[in-house]
Amino acid sequence: MSLQDILKLSAEEKVNMVDQILDSLATDNVELTSNQQQELDRRMELDNKDKMSWLSLNEVKSRLNKSI
Repeated sequence: MSLQDILKLSAEEKVNMVDQILDSLATDNVELTSNQQQELDRRMELDNKDKMSWLSLNEVKSRLNKSI
């Protein structure tokens, strides 16, 4: 499938495609650097302690639009 074909897909079809790609990565053995692993551990610890702040998709879009 070419990029042009992907751009013609509906938003729902694109989301499904991204989900499938991400799911396929979950089964891959991805090697992290020491720094990446430390950062991942730090963020997971914050999340487990409910100290992470999350943004909704609409908030992310709004911030991106303001920065453009």
